[in-house]
Amino acid sequence: MIKRLTSWQVQRELDHEEAVQRWLTRHVPLVLAVPGVQAYVQNRCIPALDGADPPYAGLGEVWFESREAAAAATQSPEWSAVIADAREFMDMSTIVVAWAEEHPASAQRRDPFMRKSRSLWLRRIRPLHLAFSRLLKA
Repeated sequence: MIKRLTSWQVQRELDHEEAVQRWLTRHVPLVLAVPGVQAYVQNRCIPALDGADPPYAGLGEVWFESREAAAAATQSPEWSAVIADAREFMDMSTIVVAWAEEHPASAQRRDPFMRKSRSLWLRRIRPLHLAFSRLLKA
């Protein structure tokens, strides 16, 4: 699994919150429509613990199965649509892009979207089951 990491800032003439909301909503289906995309994670930046402003508005992660899949995806018309949309609210002169391979440092789950149905069930249903169990015991 490789990831394209993109940090971005809002265009100066735009409202910060409106640009971030566009990224969190309208931009998502465009990215997910790109052939070969395995997952898309958006990390909205927030102020630091000491209150300092974040260095950028967001950090996007687009996951691909391989370098070959990423290369093909970035040549697709769907990828061109993603970039065209980004130009509407991202300051393209400040974007930083990096390609990365994940190397977990612990026994944590590798894929937050968990492709295995049992794992997905445990992640989504088990918390509800536990909550209902607690209610029944009360």
